[in-house]
Amino acid sequence: MSTGKTSVDLASVRHRLESVGQSHLLAFYDSLPERERASLLAQIAELEIEALPGLIEEYVLKKPAFVLPTDIQPAQYYPHDPAKGPRTWDRGYFRSRGEQLLRAGRVAAFVVAGGQG
Repeated sequence: MSTGKTSVDLASVRHRLESVGQSHLLAFYDSLPERERASLLAQIAELEIEALPGLIEEYVLKKPAFVLPTDIQPAQYYPHDPAKGPRTWDRGYFRSRGEQLLRAGRVAAFVVAGGQG
């Protein structure tokens, strides 16, 4: 059951969303428990939703060109066994070894913010 305040907030939020073509964000509002409804409305109210059309225009419809730098170098590596000292960079060896490990299903990768990737 909705309170008067939630209804007013809902109407205001619904109007803001409709003005930028995002009313689908409330598609399941009625199926939420009251506490989650209030939380959803509060989260949406915090958004600068009116900026969305400009952001879509600038970054989606007129997406800026990305130029890949030509001077990217392999990241520095650390030897598995530091006691043996660093191995010199041998692209052929590491590519071959990497492919062997991939074929064997023994490789995993992830990207971390702030890296070269």
